Amino acid sequence: MFDSKSISIASFFRHTTLCEHAELLESVMETTTGEKLTSWTALHLNEGIASFAQERIFLDEKIRFATTSKHMYTVPVIYRVTVDIKPISILRLRKAIREVILKHSILRTALFTDTHGTVRQLVIDASRNELFGFDICHIKEDNSSISEMIRHSNLFNLTEGRLLHCHLLRQQSPSLQNHDHLSTNDIILFHI
Repeated sequence: MFDSKSISIASFFRHTTLCEHAELLESVMETTTGEKLTSWTALHLNEGIASFAQERIFLDEKIRFATTSKHMYTVPVIYRVTVDIKPISILRLRKAIREVILKHSILRTALFTDTHGTVRQLVIDASRNELFGFDICHIKEDNSSISEMIRHSNLFNLTEGRLLHCHLLRQQSPSLQNHDHLSTNDIILFHI
């Protein structure tokens, strides 16, 4: 499209910003071909070749860590609820997690190998109901059940595109609490 006769590299050094580079390229394009550049539009693709980082994670999970029951790239994040003024609504928490996943397509991206052995990525359709895992459990005040949930291996699934799981660990018995609100000392556990 461009050659050394139509544009000089020195022109790029005189124009230092990306905006100036774009204007320079547009003016050269108009003078050489007579065509005006049109604005770029999104392609709305939902499948493509995985990035090198995605490929490494996928292959590590499949090959290097296949013998262990743990996923090496899962990051557990634990929050203990302290309700000072307003309680935390479970329904609103669930909706907020869903909105974050809908906004950031990387959180609903599945990785798989095609027939040629190439690692590919697929953005899961937002209309699918199970974009993330969500469990509510009632536990006693022991750290062993919390530790077991942290080490649980089937929560993180690259091939299904389920990259986030939320556990709500409730301390009180079900009959003594409001079913939609978390109480003080309840635990929110995310696997990302």
